[in-house]
Amino acid sequence: MRWWWDTTNTFHFPWGEMTITPEDYTALTGLTFTGNPVRLSSDGPSPTVAEGTRLLGSWMGSRLPSYQPRGIPFADLMWALEHGVEESPSRQARLFYLHFITSTFLSGPTDTFDPRWIGMVEDVSTLGDYRWGDLGYATLVGQMSLSVRDSDPSRRHFVITLAGVPRLIELWAFEHLPWLAPRKGQRPLEFPAGRRWGWKKKLTVRPPPDTVWHLIQDGNPEHVVWTP
Repeated sequence: MRWWWDTTNTFHFPWGEMTITPEDYTALTGLTFTGNPVRLSSDGPSPTVAEGTRLLGSWMGSRLPSYQPRGIPFADLMWALEHGVEESPSRQARLFYLHFITSTFLSGPTDTFDPRWIGMVEDVSTLGDYRWGDLGYATLVGQMSLSVRDSDPSRRHFVITLAGVPRLIELWAFEHLPWLAPRKGQRPLEFPAGRRWGWKKKLTVRPPPDTVWHLIQDGNPEHVVWTP
């Protein structure tokens, strides 16, 4: 993240600017930007915990969500999944997809989600019709910029929490900056491209951050793969 600028949403490398484009996102994940948009069930400020509980209705059973000013904790969804002895299959399916989607595409440092997203799993048969690329890509870029703004190396406990499938950043670097890519575990190119890295095999040990820094500083711009 040393090279990411939140003002341009691009990496500023010694040889120029590069970024993870929507085309890159689709090539690596297989998730497209076509279909029905995923929307919140209502506009305005985030609902309170009490309002969120009403939105969830009977999904949470007798267990009320823990108080979190920023939303409903993922842990409460997991608790409902693990203790749903009397749950109907359709309710369990909605809980599972709600937990999977929010923790994957809407994840952030607080491990909570806005309960107004629950409308997207009302009918699980329509999940394949949504534009998941929109949601995943926006979360990834937004969290990258947020992590840069929140980072302060002068602090004693300097930690960056990056959400939005951070593994994608690594795969993007492997595809566009070949001298950073491990050799072990690489398969022939296929779609989505992310499958060929470590598919059924573990990647080689990742180099330390300082080594990556020098590899990028000394990288040959002639070897940059510009197209996704």
